Parts: sequence; structure tokens; C-alpha cells
Amino acid sequence: MSRDKLIERAFPKIRTHYKITSPEDYKYNCIAFAAGDTNKHWWPKALYWPEGIPSTEDLNSFIACFKSLGYEECEMNGNFEPGYEKVAIYVSPDNKPTHVSRQFADGNGLWKSKLGIYKDIEHSLDGLSGWYSYGSYGHVAIILKRKV
Repeated sequence: MSRDKLIERAFPKIRTHYKITSPEDYKYNCIAFAAGDTNKHWWPKALYWPEGIPSTEDLNSFIACFKSLGYEECEMNGNFEPGYEKVAIYVSPDNKPTHVSRQFADGNGLWKSKLGIYKDIEHSLDGLSGWYSYGSYGHVAIILKRKV
């Protein structure tokens, strides 16, 4: 496995339990990646945000964004469910969205994330959580899923 010291410093819970799945790419961010778009940045009041979704940096707007893509709220269960893909929205201690990870329906139960404009990785759901350093994303506030 290829290791990345920057990832391991930013996310101490991840240790060496991750896999890099793409090189650094400035075209898209974690929200876009979770939505299936690798061509632009998604963020309220930024380069792109879905039409009709409130352009506010709060959990309700992020939930509405993914509901507009067919996701529904579900139990806080990060386990793999055949026939479903899931997204997990991470928030800071003040409940502001910081990151979104995606679990693919054809996957191995791991989650995939675009780390800002950095690399894409596979990881455990809690591997990116915590406030140990400048890069950790807080905690998972909600999980949504959609049938595929």
C-alpha cells in the first residue's frame, strides 16, 4: 500500500488503514465527489450548488442537496447494504458541514472520499473523524442512502 504522511498526520484515526484511489486533482472537492461529479467544486455560495437548494453552509442545506439526488435519511448505520449507496455528512463541533464521504453500492463496505482538492481515498467511516489536528473533519452527523 502506498502511504501518505500528510493524510496520516491530518487524520490520526486513519493510521495506515486507507487506500489512495486517485492522484491530487483541483477540479472537484468532496461534495462533488460524493454526488458523482468530478468536474467542479460543490459548496454553497461557491462555484456550484444545485439550483433550488438553500445556499447556506448548514446541515439542512447539505441534507437537501443529497435528497435532491435521490438520497433519503436512514439510521446511523455505516455498514454496507447491498443495493444501496450511502453518503455520510461530517460536521464540526458547531454543527457546520465539513466533509461528505460516499459508500458505493458495488463496493467492499469501505467509504470513499475526496480530501478537499487533494487525493481520493478508501477508508473506514470513522477514519476521518476527530479533532486531533488541523485536517480531521469532526464527526458524522447523518447518513443518507439511495437504492441503485
